[in-house]
Amino acid sequence: MKSHSNKRRAIALVVCLVGLSAIFLIVGVDVKMNSEPEKVEELRVQFEDELMRVEGVVSISIGLCGDRPCLKVGTSEPIEDVRPRLPENLQKNEDVELEYIGDVEAQ
Repeated sequence: MKSHSNKRRAIALVVCLVGLSAIFLIVGVDVKMNSEPEKVEELRVQFEDELMRVEGVVSISIGLCGDRPCLKVGTSEPIEDVRPRLPENLQKNEDVELEYIGDVEAQ
């Protein structure tokens, strides 16, 4: 059962990253490595494993929150139920956005 959950999370992460890359290519977003993207990437590297162990978190990706890069955390449960389970320093971090996406299933 645990391996199916990990497999689903891995698939969800890959799908999110591929989709985000396609969006950047389609709309022509210039993703130069400056301080904001680097900061978000550091957040992802530092917290990805811990976030994926949080009940209700099903995906993690880097995306845009408005016009700035941010860490997007996809949830299978309502955001208000998942937010308190996050590491305390991410709960109100402006570089982290939670998004309810529902259950992720491999096809």
